[in-house]
Amino acid sequence: MHTLIATAVGVLFLGILLGAGRALRLPNRAVDAAFVIVWLAATVVHGHRGILAGQTLLTEILVGLAVFGVPLAALIALRSTSRSKAARRQIFTS
Repeated sequence: MHTLIATAVGVLFLGILLGAGRALRLPNRAVDAAFVIVWLAATVVHGHRGILAGQTLLTEILVGLAVFGVPLAALIALRSTSRSKAARRQIFTS
């Protein structure tokens, strides 16, 4: 259950960061880099706390893959979808 909550927090953080980036008109690369750096650091801290609580390293690595990987996959999916939409718009407008 804790892994599911941490993963959901990652997706929520991604949404907040994307919204803030759009509102502030920041470049997508800067927003993406900020998300990856901050969320990777949060995932590592989360794993460290799990190890201190008695979990094994292997367990925390697998949990970390899910906690970091699901929001990252969502970011990649969002960016690839927006790129393909932009490419279609460019084809139809030229």
